[in-house]
Amino acid sequence: MTIRKSTLQNLFLGAGIIIAGIFVAVLLTTGVSKPAEAVVLGLDMPQVITITAKAGYTPNQVTAQANLGSILRIVTDKTYDCTSTLRIPQLNVNRLLPNSGVTEIPVVAQAPGSEITGTCSMGMYKFTIKFI
Repeated sequence: MTIRKSTLQNLFLGAGIIIAGIFVAVLLTTGVSKPAEAVVLGLDMPQVITITAKAGYTPNQVTAQANLGSILRIVTDKTYDCTSTLRIPQLNVNRLLPNSGVTEIPVVAQAPGSEITGTCSMGMYKFTIKFI
């Protein structure tokens, strides 16, 4: 069986176009996004900031409303890596999280422009909450 050179070139060109299309689609769907925003429940209730801890923190950047008390809700689901130990120096938090569950940490009202940073036990992963 003999395959012509032009047929092979067309096959490689077609495969390259398909691969490039997949690459562009992945970039568009996973591109850089703006920081997540905290959910404000109501005037008499604190805002809730939910972060998932598993092989990193998601989202790793959150924008929250300043001058409003908050609940930092850390969700774990079969988390066995270093993110299961949470450190937040600004809140004096150094806590071992459950492997699966929800941990709520109260956060007093923060001034506009302030930031709270949480890290794993090794300092490899972090999240930042920016108050505006």
